[in-house]
Amino acid sequence: MTLDLPTLNKLNNYIPRCSVRNEKVSKWTVGMQIEHCLLGTRGICSALVKSKPNAGKIKKGFLRRIIFLTGTIPRGRGKSPDAALPNEQTTESELRELLAEASLSAQKAAESDCDCWWKHFAFGVMKRDEALRFVEIHNKHHLKIISDILSHN
Repeated sequence: MTLDLPTLNKLNNYIPRCSVRNEKVSKWTVGMQIEHCLLGTRGICSALVKSKPNAGKIKKGFLRRIIFLTGTIPRGRGKSPDAALPNEQTTESELRELLAEASLSAQKAAESDCDCWWKHFAFGVMKRDEALRFVEIHNKHHLKIISDILSHN
């Protein structure tokens, strides 16, 4: 599979503005939004690579269908798993290092078997292609928040 995760490049462009905060939009800084996306990307992609191919039936709930149909996640509804919670003091250089790790994990995931899978805590099991699409939907959600933080400053 050819990997195309344009949101990683967009996140990279915002790293120099990582310390910007606007509490009216989010409690997190731009850097925390970026770190959350990169931790999520790396975690999802690493889980895909480590999984054993599974051809079992995948249950798709209503909310999951809506998110994949619209390509958007409603704001303020979800809770981040502990593994994807950002650190308030993350530096630009740490974000660049994490971006490199997330990009490498994503490339390895794209090269994995199409029946590899990852389990979302709320949306259930997703095979490789759907999980990588979820990464993009999730990262676009946070890119919109970043844009709002920056436009309201």
